[in-house]
Order: sequence, then C-alpha cells, then structure tokens
Amino acid sequence: MKLLKAEITAFGKWRNQVFDFEQSNQLLYGTNEAGKSTLYQFIQAMLFGFPTKNKRKKDYTPKDGAAFGGKLWLEIPVHGVIVIERFRQQNRGQAKVMLGTQVGDEKLLKKLLSPLNQELFQQVFTFQQEQLTELDALKEEELHDSLISLGISGSTSLFQKKQEYLTQAQRIFKKKGQKLPLNHLLTEWQQLQQQIQRKQEQEAEFSELIRQQQQLEKEYAEIKKLLEKGEGKLSKLRQQQLNLPLYKEWNQLKASWQEPTLTATQKEQLRAVYQHHQQLASQLEEVEQQLEKHSGMDQQSARYYFYLENEEKIKELLEQQVSVHLLSEEKVRLANEYQEKELQLTRMEQQWHWDRKSPPIAVEQDVVDAYIQQMNQIEESRMQGLVRKEMLQEQRNQVENEVNQLEMNHPEMFQKEKAKKTISPIPWLISLIGLIAGLFFSGPLRFIFFILMILGIGGGLYTLFGRNRQSPQNAKEQWQEKLNQLDIYEEKLVQENSQERLLDEQLEKQNEQISAYLKAHRLGKLNDIQLIKENAYQITHYVEMIQVQQRIHKRALAHQTQLDELEADCQFLKEWVPIQDKSLAEKMQLINQFAKEMEQLKFAQSYQQNTLLQQQMNQLRRKQKEVLADQTDLFKATGIAYLSEIPPRLQQEEENQAKQRRIEELSQTIGQLFEEEGTEETLIEQLTAITASQEQLNERKNQLSEKLQRNKLQVETLQADGTLDQLYQLESQQKATLLSLARQWGALEVAAAFLGDLSTELSERQLPQLLKRAGEYLAILTNNRYHQLTLESGVLAVVSQQQSFSLYELSTGTKDQLMMAIRFAYLSLEGDRALSPVIIDDGWLHYDHQRKYCLAKLLYEFSKKYQVICFSSDQEMVSYYQELNQPVIRIGD
Repeated sequence: MKLLKAEITAFGKWRNQVFDFEQSNQLLYGTNEAGKSTLYQFIQAMLFGFPTKNKRKKDYTPKDGAAFGGKLWLEIPVHGVIVIERFRQQNRGQAKVMLGTQVGDEKLLKKLLSPLNQELFQQVFTFQQEQLTELDALKEEELHDSLISLGISGSTSLFQKKQEYLTQAQRIFKKKGQKLPLNHLLTEWQQLQQQIQRKQEQEAEFSELIRQQQQLEKEYAEIKKLLEKGEGKLSKLRQQQLNLPLYKEWNQLKASWQEPTLTATQKEQLRAVYQHHQQLASQLEEVEQQLEKHSGMDQQSARYYFYLENEEKIKELLEQQVSVHLLSEEKVRLANEYQEKELQLTRMEQQWHWDRKSPPIAVEQDVVDAYIQQMNQIEESRMQGLVRKEMLQEQRNQVENEVNQLEMNHPEMFQKEKAKKTISPIPWLISLIGLIAGLFFSGPLRFIFFILMILGIGGGLYTLFGRNRQSPQNAKEQWQEKLNQLDIYEEKLVQENSQERLLDEQLEKQNEQISAYLKAHRLGKLNDIQLIKENAYQITHYVEMIQVQQRIHKRALAHQTQLDELEADCQFLKEWVPIQDKSLAEKMQLINQFAKEMEQLKFAQSYQQNTLLQQQMNQLRRKQKEVLADQTDLFKATGIAYLSEIPPRLQQEEENQAKQRRIEELSQTIGQLFEEEGTEETLIEQLTAITASQEQLNERKNQLSEKLQRNKLQVETLQADGTLDQLYQLESQQKATLLSLARQWGALEVAAAFLGDLSTELSERQLPQLLKRAGEYLAILTNNRYHQLTLESGVLAVVSQQQSFSLYELSTGTKDQLMMAIRFAYLSLEGDRALSPVIIDDGWLHYDHQRKYCLAKLLYEFSKKYQVICFSSDQEMVSYYQELNQPVIRIGD
C-alpha cells in the first residue's frame, strides 16, 4: 500500500490543505508546531477512524466548528487507487470508500487494508522516538529478548506480551512467596483443613449444646410471652383500681338512667303548649284583677306615668324572663359540672404532682415503647454479661487452682539444674534380710521371709521408677499451657469489665435522656418509664379535662355576662319597684307584677265597663280549652293526663339527658377498662395473684437466661473459629478461589511458555536471514564500523573488526541504530507484501551528523522496496536529502 494524496478539510491546525506524496522516499520538513504530527494523526484517522476523546491525548477537533475530517488517496496492489472520505459529523465518523465506481463503507475499508490494523501500523511501520526511549529502560536480558522479538515479528509486542504474562503469574504465585494471593490462599487452605478436622471431633458435643440451647430458647420465649401477657393484665387491673370511683359512678348512673319517653319534638311541643297555656292563665288573672280594681285607682300616680314613659322598655325586659330562667338553670348546671371536673383534676394533681398552669404534655406511645425496649435490651445485656463474667471467673479460678497444684507438685520446674533422685536403702535392706533368713529357715517362716524379700524389692523399685512419673519437662509444658489459658481468661474478664462499663455508661446516658424527656413533658411523679406506659391515658384524660373545664368556665362567664347585662337593665326600676338586694329571678317577678298592676290601671282607664272585662275573660277561658283540646293526641302519646304534669315530666327528661351525657363521657374513658363487672375486693385479689405469678415467672426467666448465657458461651467458644457448616462453606469458597487462581496462574505460565516456544521456533526459521540483512543495514548506519550480527548460545552480539560486543557495551546511539537495523531487516524480508508505507518521526535523537547522513543513505536504499515518509524538523537532514537528490516537502510555511 502507498499513500498518494491527503486532502484535509479541517483537522487540528490544518484547514483546506492538500499534500501529495512521492512513491518512494521523501522528507516532510517543518519547524516545531508546523503540523507534522497532525498530518501523521490525520493519515492514521483516515485509515482507522477518529480517536476517542481523552484528557491525556491531544484533541484535533476544530475549534471553529469546521467539518472535522477530509480525504485520503491510496494505491493498493490488485485493487488500484481507492479514496477514503471520513468526517466526524457524517455517519458517526464512519468511512466512505470509493473504489472506481464502487462505493463502500467501513467494512470494505477493513477488507482492503487487511491484515493491516492500527496496532500493526503503529508498532511495525511507524518509527518514533518514544519506542527508542522504552528500549533504553530495559535490562540486558530484556533488551536482548526485545530485539529478538523485533526481528521475528517486526515489533516488541511478542516480548512484551510474554513479559506481561510472566509478571502477572509472579504476582499470583512464587515458590518462596508468602504474601502473594495463591501462596497466602494455600496457607489458609492448610489451616482450614486443620480447623475442619478439629471441628469434626467436637461435632457431637456441639450438637448437644445446640439442642439444649434450642430447648432453652423455646422455654424462654414462652415465659417471656406469659410475662408480657401478665404485664398487660396487671397494667389493666392497676388502671381499673385507679378509676374505681368513676366506675362506681358509671354503674350508678346506668342503674338510675331510664330510656327517654319523649322525643325532642314532643318535648318542644309540650313546652310550647305549657307556656301558651300559662300565658293565657296569666292574661286571665290580669283581667280578673283588672275587673276587681278597675275603679277607685289613682290614675294620676307617678308610678303610672313612669310606667307609661318606659312601657316599651319594661315589656322588652319582661320578654327576657324565660331566658333569665334558662340562663340561671344553665349556670347552676355548669357550676356543678365545673366543680365535678375540679374534684377530678385536684385528685389527679395530688396523686401525680401536676400543675395546671404548666400541665403535662401527652407522651408519644412509640417513643415510650422505644425507651422501654432500649432499657430492656441494656438490662438483658448487663445480665448476660454478669453471667458470662461469673462463668469466666469460675473457669479462671479452676485453671488458677490447677496452676497452683502443678507448682506444688513439681517444684523442680523452677530449678536451674536437674535435681538428683534420692534412693532410700531401707527397702533393699529389708529384701536382703528376707533373702538371708529364708535361706536359713524352713517351713512357714521361710515363706514369710520370702514374702518380706519380695515386698522389699517392690519398695526399692518404686523408689527408683515409681516417683515422679510425670517428667519435669511435661509438667512444665502443662504448666505453661495453663498459664496461657489463665492469660486468655484474664483478657476475657478485662473485656467483660470493659463491656460492663460501656453498658453502665449507656444505661446512665439512657436514664439522662429519659429524665430530660420526662422533664420536658412535665410529668411530676410519673418519673418511671414503665409507670408512664401504664398511666399514659391519665395524662391525656387530665389535659382533656382541663380543656373541658376551660370551656365550661368560658360558657359560664358568657352566661354570667348576659345575666349581668340583664341586672343592669333592671336598675332603672329600683326607685319604683323594690328590687334592691333581690336575685335576678325575683327582680323579674317583681317587675312582672309591677307591669301587671300598671296594665290594670291602664286598662281600667280605657275600659270602665265590667261587661267588656267579662267578655275578655270568657274569651281567654275558651282559648285555654281550645289549646288543651288541640293537643289531645300529644297528651295521649306522651301519657300526660293533666297540664300540671308537664313541668316535672320535662324536668325528669332533662335529668335523664344529663345522665346520658355523663354515661357517654365515662364510657369513653373507662368503658374499655371494665369489660366485666367487678368489685374492689375482686380487683385486689386479682392484682395479688397476678403479681405473685409475675414474680415466679421473672425468677424462672432469670434462671433460664443464666442457663442460656452459659450454654451460649460454650457454643461461642466452640464457634470461635466458625461452625462446621460455615467451615464447609468456607472450604468450598476457598477451593473455588484456589482453583480459579491456580487456573489463572497456570494459564499465564502456559501462555508465557507458548510465546517463548513460538519465539524460539520463529527465530530458528527466520533469524539467520534476519541477522544477515540486519548486519548489512547496521553497516550502512555505522559506516561499516559494525558490519555483522551474531547469535551464539542464545546471546546476541555485534561484530567490529573481528571483535564482538555485547548489547550493553554499545552506546545509546548505536543501540538505536541496531534497533532500527533489525526493524528495517524485518520489513525488508516482508517486502513482497508491503502493507503500509514506512513513516519516521524524528527517529535520530542521539545521532551526530555522520549518523544522520548514514540514516539518510539507508532510507534512500530502503525506499526502493517501500514508500518512506520521514517527518523532521532537522535542517541538517534536509541538506542530506538534497545531497542524495531526494525530494523535500516543506510544510507549515
């Protein structure tokens, strides 16, 4: 493949620029920042696509919004000239390929360029200074392998990939490694197998402990459930005891209350009938009085003229007589109700020390429950800690006794030199006497002396071997083991003490929070959270009663204000009517009597004939009869025979209605407390029985809790390194991880070995020709100073005048020349399929003028097989190209 022309629409600094390329060798010269690297990036972008944006890479996107891209003309053997057009804004940056009349896309471009790809283009056909810098950092062996890789593949990728595999494998496992993942996992695997073996031996004991623990937990849960049920009953009984007076009142009201016999309509009708009849009776009485007094009255009295002047005002005042009666009755009722609430509030204030000016605030039930739960948890943790501490103390004391016993039985453990055994001669002396006597005596005496000899010999052997059967060394090891156990128990006791202090601090902090909460809610003697839970309803009831009492007081004040206003309205009559020091009802009666008298005078003044008064009286009596006749059905329905029965009947209904309101009020507060009837004696008996039962259950609960803690501590001791199921699961997880890491390590080792074998295979096939061609190119580059490359016993060397030099004996510039010679040698051997032009970007950093001239000569020779494009900002290189009659293209002018 050869480049023919590049047409840049917009790319980096370039705008609407055309570059024509020569078919062989050429130098594109420009100063720094002239756009040489931008042109190289354009060629690469046209061939392989626009690079993704990256903060670490230069972005060539035009800042002025111009069309990002352009065209590139290529010549490919067999296919001929093709044109690649690519713009970022069009078709998502995909290429448009024109091959004669055929138009294709990115797939066609990849097919035409294959097997050339971006990685091959960068590593094989592009020479950049960065590649030389990377080689300088390699060690001798790595540099050698890298150059061999260059020779057989055209790049260092084969060597780099092999080194990458080996490095990754060594990060996983080394034979003498300890902290590497696979080494560490193998060690953990061995330890886990030992733990599993120990755990299997303890399985029977562990299973029995688990069975006991499950049984204890089941019984503990049942006891706890019974306690909660008992607490509920106890709380309810205490509430019933506190509200017993209200309960008695409730029962009395229900016993005395009768079903209403009148509807609201009937009551209103009866009241209206009675008032109408009374008005007619009053009018009749007035007419009768007028008839008696119509003559002989002092029509000119001052009282009469006063009445005439204030007649309308007096009538308006008398119209309020019914309201006065109703207001007075309501005032009495409100006063009684107020006094009743006052008694209840006073009783609760005396009981709980509450202040009406700063009443208690209702508590949130969920907050109270949370505090109780936290307190119970802390108390339970403290109790469990005490049980554990007691068990640890027992175990510690037991081990300490064993240590003391060992120290008493084996004092030689603390002696620097081994104490010699003292052998008593007495047993041997007894055995000797028995032997001699047995030889001289016969019969039973001989038998006795022989027995004495055997006993003596046994005692002597005991003195030699029977004492101190346990060697001092074993005793000392056991003593040290016990001391270690003692240290462990001491450490656990320290931890338990620390945990106990922590729980005490938590309890103190919790109490402070509760105290602050109680203080904020002004609960007085309700200073216990459990007591608050049991009597929370009383707080709400107290606050509600205060509000009800305030409403009663407000209504009473309103009624009193109305009565005071009526009292004031009556004051203008005090000179004519004796109302001084009278109640408002008495005043209204006196005023009514005064009005009747004046009306009689007025009537007498207007009508002097008795006949007219008699007619009026008859008319009023007839109206009374008509009123009674019209309400016959009402009287029959209500069971009233006489008109005088209406007021007591209405009074009875009002009293029943007040009882009904009180019953409903008490039902809301205590109705749910007393679902069943009971007496004070019954309540006390039930309280005593349940309290005793709760005490027994609490005692049993504490016993079970202690047993549970002991059992739990034993289970935790056995589970300190995990349960058997957990260990099996951990074994399975570790095995999977171990196999995964082993497979990963093995794959990396195999891949590295394969690449090594592949490198060896390729080097054996291609290396002789490569070394010969590289030696020729190295001779050109070094002006025949080095003219040959050798590979003996796997070691690469250069030859100068029959003298060999290793790679690290070469200067940096010579190493660069050697690397370039090997790469050009590889490309030369692959010249039959020149996949891409050779592009060089200032690849002579360490070159002097002679080396630069030699490089120019090599490029001239090499361009006979390849198209060579050399980018440079070196003016000296321009002179060498011109001397060799090679084209120089200046850019950026």
